[in-house]
Parts: sequence; C-alpha cells; structure tokens
Amino acid sequence: AGEGFARGFFRSLTVWFVVGLVGVILINMVAVRLPAWFWPALFGFLAAAVGFAVLFAVLHVRGRRRAVPLEGGSILGEQVLEVGPAGIAQSSRWHRSESRWSGVVEVRNAGKHVFIMIDSCAGYIVPKRVFASPQEERSFFEAVEQFRAGASRGGA
Repeated sequence: AGEGFARGFFRSLTVWFVVGLVGVILINMVAVRLPAWFWPALFGFLAAAVGFAVLFAVLHVRGRRRAVPLEGGSILGEQVLEVGPAGIAQSSRWHRSESRWSGVVEVRNAGKHVFIMIDSCAGYIVPKRVFASPQEERSFFEAVEQFRAGASRGGA
C-alpha cells in the first residue's frame, strides 16, 4: 500500500511540476518580454531534466534486476523446514538456517501462510498448501506453539 502511494504521489508531483512550469512560461511570454538567453536556458534545463530522468530510470531498472533472486538459488526453490524441541531449521540445496525457539518473536497464522518470525522483518514462511488437511495445519501450529512455550519456561 505504501509503495503504491509513493508512486502515485511522485507521478502527481511530476505532472504538477510540468503544468506549473508550462504555466509560468506562458505567463512570462504574455506579460514580460523575455531576454534572448531565456529559450536556450529553458531548453538546456529541460534537456538536463530529461537526461537525469533517463539516468534515474536506467539505474532504477538495473537495481531492480539485481534484487531479483536467482532461480534455483538459496532463496527460491525447494526448501525443507524442520521443527523440533530444539528449534526450527530451514535448509535448501545451498544453505541451512537454524533458530532456537527462544529467538522466535511471534508465530502468526494468517491467510495462506504461517509466519514464524525471528525478528520484525525476518522469519520462516510456511505456505499452507504444504499441509494435506486443515487438521495437519492445526497440528503443526499447535506443535510450534508448544515448543515456544517450552522454550519460554526454560526449555531449549
């Protein structure tokens, strides 16, 4: 939601900047005799603005491409999640990540996923489609909560 707002805001800001610039130019053309340097300066300014906009767009697209995870890399692809009394572990072909239950901040059962958060912006995401039935999903969620409760009482 926030990203959409920012995009709309900056698009609107750009439109109003152009409208205002054109308005100022038109008013000056009618009300004031423009000096000889005005048109070259205006076109120079507009050329620089367009150049910066193109440079920004190219750098933005290049940065977005670099931020996309590789297919079959450490982030996308098959993941194995192991839950046990000691903690939770996630592994793939290239990496393994483990967390003790005392490090789990929150467990959230929301929408199509179960989120096991280890920080405000990091966690293990379990898609609910991996469960064979709603009962299996409930059993998983209850087991996670029991392991967390055991850790907070001085367990693992």
